[in-house]
Amino acid sequence: MGSLLPRTQCVSTRPAHVIPSATWAGLGNPLSHVAVHFNHEATPVNVAAMTRFERRLCVFSFVRTVWFYMPVLVHHIVVELRAAGADQPHALAMSTLVIFSIGILLAEYPSGVFADWAGRKHALAVSCLLHAAGISLYAMSSTLPALFVGQFVVGVGAAFRSGADSALLHSHLERAGTPDRYSAALARMRIATNGAIVVGCLSGGLLYAWWPPAVFIGTALCSLAALVPLRGLEEPPRRVAHRSYLGVLRESVAEVRGNGPARALLLLSGGGVTLFLFVFWTTQSYLVEMGAPVTQNGLLIGTTALLSALSLTALAWLSASRRRHGVAVGLLLFTIPLVLCATATAYRAGRLWLGAGFLMTIAMGQVLFRSLMNVRLQQLVPDAVRASIVSLESWLGSLLYVPVFPIGGALLDMWGIDGGYLAIAALVLPPSCVLYVRAWRRGVWHVETPSPR
Repeated sequence: MGSLLPRTQCVSTRPAHVIPSATWAGLGNPLSHVAVHFNHEATPVNVAAMTRFERRLCVFSFVRTVWFYMPVLVHHIVVELRAAGADQPHALAMSTLVIFSIGILLAEYPSGVFADWAGRKHALAVSCLLHAAGISLYAMSSTLPALFVGQFVVGVGAAFRSGADSALLHSHLERAGTPDRYSAALARMRIATNGAIVVGCLSGGLLYAWWPPAVFIGTALCSLAALVPLRGLEEPPRRVAHRSYLGVLRESVAEVRGNGPARALLLLSGGGVTLFLFVFWTTQSYLVEMGAPVTQNGLLIGTTALLSALSLTALAWLSASRRRHGVAVGLLLFTIPLVLCATATAYRAGRLWLGAGFLMTIAMGQVLFRSLMNVRLQQLVPDAVRASIVSLESWLGSLLYVPVFPIGGALLDMWGIDGGYLAIAALVLPPSCVLYVRAWRRGVWHVETPSPR
């Protein structure tokens, strides 16, 4: 008879003895269930229900990230700018992407606080609606003002998604008493995301060649369709659900001020992700310059997303050891200037597709790098302000997008693909060394327990 009973775990807390769940979460500490016991109201958590939750979250992540426009966005902008007679299309294309970053910059941190205050599901729903609205503008008009407005709205929508999905996942695992499963669960969610990007990229190039607005209309419809699986997700009770927005904001600011390792990790992650994303988006500029057909863009970018998904299979193993985690982060970060130099050399030698292969290799590394950063950051901060802090990480990255993208695009316009990439490699190496050494010295990979806040 006992085998017929549902498998449940009784998870409870007493408000008078609040032990930050992040103090134990994800570190493999055998007392992790103690923190969960003290941090939540008595609630039986069905293990099968948790599995259903993870599946639904993966479905939501997949549908939400079918972006048909991804392999052709820069191509679309460059072609439109050249048709309008622009002299520096690559710099202007990167500047258009900066508008996206400005949207994130203005909304990122407030949206993270909103997620911790109003609920992570509400933040994800707002993200879907804004993304659908912003990308629809591309379908209605290809003028430069429409591109700017569309990028801004999409950026604000991305800000509401950033941090909310991973914080929602971590909260559920903490409630189940299994926070040590976070890296594996996050890998599955990111694999679903990259699987959607593969689908969008492989079909996006063909759709664009058939009818350019189709890639934007299809993406908007997928964003709206993602609201269906999102509705079926159950969000666990949050300790700060009864607090004011300003109260959550003050608590997250206090956490950043008092948590040195998390602060160092935020700077490293923001800088590293910026460099990875710049390489990813300039891959399309490279393909334009080498004259690759637009239908092949989808195949190449889709292959990059597929390789990114495969790289995530190593996430749990790398995250299980802080030493492995730190070494992997360093190797990924310092591969960027090396690959840029290799790409420039291949381009000068006329081996254009070899250079494209180098760019695809490093572009796929940004997903693994970002996931590694997310795993460690989730361990270093408490659940009460988790979405706020993760959003702050993206905010820092968006702040760096503003100068990095236009400068990088201008270098490609002035000195060509080969000279531009060599100059960019020389510029990114010194700050990469400084940020990585600083994070190591601040104890990002040495502290035994996260912040006690």
